[in-house]
Amino acid sequence: MEIPLVKFNYFFNHSERNRVFKDNPESRRIQFISHTSSLICLPLFAYAIYSIIIQNWIFVAVTGISATMLFIVNLKLMQTGSVSKVYRFIIAVLYVMVLISLVFGKKQNYSLVWVTGAPVVTYYLLGSKAGLKINAGFMAFLLVYLLVLPREIVSYSSVANVIFCMLFLMVTLFSYEKSRELYQTALEEKQQQLEKISSTDGLTRLFNRMKIDCIIEEKFSEVSLPRSEPVDWCLILIDIDHFKKVNDGYGHQQGDKALKAVAASLSVSIPECGKVARWGGEEFLVSLYGVPTEKAVRIAEDIRENIALIKFESGMKITISLGLSAYREGDSYDTLLKRADDCLYEAKDQGRNRVVSDIVNNKIIYDFGLEEQR
Repeated sequence: MEIPLVKFNYFFNHSERNRVFKDNPESRRIQFISHTSSLICLPLFAYAIYSIIIQNWIFVAVTGISATMLFIVNLKLMQTGSVSKVYRFIIAVLYVMVLISLVFGKKQNYSLVWVTGAPVVTYYLLGSKAGLKINAGFMAFLLVYLLVLPREIVSYSSVANVIFCMLFLMVTLFSYEKSRELYQTALEEKQQQLEKISSTDGLTRLFNRMKIDCIIEEKFSEVSLPRSEPVDWCLILIDIDHFKKVNDGYGHQQGDKALKAVAASLSVSIPECGKVARWGGEEFLVSLYGVPTEKAVRIAEDIRENIALIKFESGMKITISLGLSAYREGDSYDTLLKRADDCLYEAKDQGRNRVVSDIVNNKIIYDFGLEEQR
């Protein structure tokens, strides 16, 4: 799992750390592992002290190294841009500790208890597919290892009990992890569907007003940053002419067909860099970011002509009026949209079925009666 690379001091910049993890889907898992590793360090250090008292130097080394490794893991989880490497590091350290416990504690019956923890951690960190492969390999190794031990240490019946117990644990954990992954996938799909529904107009399948507002606000955040080149960006506000007469004369079903037809025409008329949304009622908004103003005017004119050529079975004809405004330094969303709206009203006053922009011959001419060179 990759997360945005974060460079900060773990001990001091907690607010930045929490902000990054809060915004990332893996945040809770990372924080849980971090907190758990911190808590496990305490009993490991205590067990290391106990091993010193009873002079079990092997377990002094094992527990001391394990606690140190967990502390390193805790720091790395807070500082790295890729937690997948940390997960693999945890698994490697875990199985090394289990092997040491088996080899040096083979005369201690409780050494086998540590074996049962490895599958749980493996499935949790690596998922069902990788967890199944690693645990199957580990169980095969465990079977061979137990069989080569002298029978006075472990009998065949004990080997069978251990293997069947491990097999049951592995299958149970795999089933649980697989079902959790399937549930998580279904949940993410539902979340995507809800996000699409919340950002899409139900009739035209275009973006709705809330979504286009978010897109444009994000663009304003970008253009507010220092830059050496001018910004090419235009908004086009579109209104279907005499739409009330369409509804009254042909019925609301035909009015809906007109809205769908306009939406379909807009979708194929704007470039890939453009965004189009149903603004409300019979109004639509087009954002052309990265499109030179002269080209944006031509696109607007093409949109107007294409809409006028649409033919309906009912025989109705529709036209649109368009107001286009071009971004200028210091603009806000409100000011840019206000000029587009003013241009739209100017198009209506001039007789409808036309494009009015605040750009003519490379000059911004519509600015509350003022003129300035673009």
